[in-house]
Amino acid sequence: MGRRLFLILFGFLPSSWKVFLLRNQRHKIDNNVHFGICYLAVRKLDLGNDMKIGNFNCLKNLRVLRMLDGARIGGNFNGITASRLNNMDNDGLGMLRMRRIAAIAGTHFFDLAETFTVGKETIIAGFRSTFMTNAKSADGENIQ
Repeated sequence: MGRRLFLILFGFLPSSWKVFLLRNQRHKIDNNVHFGICYLAVRKLDLGNDMKIGNFNCLKNLRVLRMLDGARIGGNFNGITASRLNNMDNDGLGMLRMRRIAAIAGTHFFDLAETFTVGKETIIAGFRSTFMTNAKSADGENIQ
């Protein structure tokens, strides 16, 4: 309960305070990075220049968030989650990678059982899209 409350309160801090605190926790954060009001439960951040996470986004149980220069997660109710438990022992669980100038517009949901990459200069637009990754193939084998 205490950690969730901290993350909720952390979400309301000004962007410059978030950047300062996250850099002090040894996350890699470059220049001109902006965080809106968001729930940010990510173990490792690797954020490039001119990166932005807009208001009212929930990033929960992610292992790695890597956003290259100019990448953006737009405002308003994107949900990007992964399981807290790695029952399938897959290396890519909870990893979101966004290449240079990639963007996710508002109101999408991502369930990251495996690594998800948004390509260079790609925009995920639309409304209420759901993206689910799988760590097992149809025959039950682990996907490498």
